[in-house]
Amino acid sequence: MRPQPAAGQQDDLRYRLQAETSRVQVVRDYLRSSRAEVKALHDGGGSGHTVVAAWTDCCDRLVGALFQALLEERSGTSDGGALFALGEFGRRALSPHSALDLLLVHRDGFDPAPLMEGLLYPLWDSRLDVQGVARTPQENRAVADSDPRSLCNLLEGRFLCGDPALAELPDLRDLAGEPCTCGGGITTGLLDELRERHDRYGSTVYLLEPQVVEGQGGLRDIQTGLWAALYRFGMHALNELERKGRVPAAEIMALEESREFLLRLRNQLHFQCDRREDRLSFEQQDEAALFFGHPDTPQRPGSEALLQSYYACANQVGRLVESLLRQTIAGRAHGGGEDGEPSQELGHGVRLQGGEIHLDSLAIADDPLRMLAAFEAAQTHDADLSPQALQVIRDNLDRIDDRFRRDPDAVALFLRVLQH
Repeated sequence: MRPQPAAGQQDDLRYRLQAETSRVQVVRDYLRSSRAEVKALHDGGGSGHTVVAAWTDCCDRLVGALFQALLEERSGTSDGGALFALGEFGRRALSPHSALDLLLVHRDGFDPAPLMEGLLYPLWDSRLDVQGVARTPQENRAVADSDPRSLCNLLEGRFLCGDPALAELPDLRDLAGEPCTCGGGITTGLLDELRERHDRYGSTVYLLEPQVVEGQGGLRDIQTGLWAALYRFGMHALNELERKGRVPAAEIMALEESREFLLRLRNQLHFQCDRREDRLSFEQQDEAALFFGHPDTPQRPGSEALLQSYYACANQVGRLVESLLRQTIAGRAHGGGEDGEPSQELGHGVRLQGGEIHLDSLAIADDPLRMLAAFEAAQTHDADLSPQALQVIRDNLDRIDDRFRRDPDAVALFLRVLQH
């Protein structure tokens, strides 16, 4: 069970931050005890989601208490400045040594420098990785207009403390209303960023030392898919995509399970190294394998079993996020193109619509050979298989049996696909 703060815990922490001569020591003591509690939760079998939420709660209390203490020193009121959590902090997804992204929104004429310095230095001196920026609401708008990722961070920003009126300023309200009206170019930009990141961190999931956040099939890929859905459909969570029919329930469940595995693995790496470490290096694999219940056996080392689990998870994430991104770019729900798009029937239950190949699930029931026909049509027309067609094929993989493999027509069609 997640540790809960005692009543008045944040007020008590704020009092100590005001009273003690060394704020850094108060912050260090708080972090040491809080991290020990969260580690006990992790070691006791707590889920990845539970652990990151617990650590986020601890950071909420610390940052909030420190900021309130600084405000009271300054003027005794919160007028003029409001503190927001961005990124993983805003999403309540902090692993034990994740970076804290902070945004101080302030009015024109308000000097944010003393507040930012008083907030950041004690946290930095306590070995917290913290990034902070101060902007007016108008500056937020300019940053959001110039960079899709910054807009996503603002849309997911979470008010922590300070002047509540600043969270209601028109510019921030306007930002919160934009996801459904943003053009497809923004989601295309997210897809480009994803592919550039894969090139930088490795264009395959089968790395011997995979990066569990930035690498292909990692946590950042899942977040990119959610950002695209936020832009295109105004949805903030995976279950919203399922509820509104954008993504099948089975795919949502698979993504949730993959995210849970990756979060738990990342938490373990942070605790093992006592620092931010998102790469499953050779030095960390044996201990991580034991934590996940993979001891060495005469048949194979535990690290190999752990990597096999990771590869399966990353492959699944890559496939599902690619499908989600393609749907958001096209702006269509799962199951086909927009009603107004022209459709070209190619025969055998295969059609070309919206630049993608679609496949009639009922046609597969009559003749599974039509799955191969869809691949041939994709090659012939230089088109991608749609997410709908890929799902139909996945749902019918059990039809690929020995009889199918010995079918001369299936062999001939398969060879034509290979020879294309």
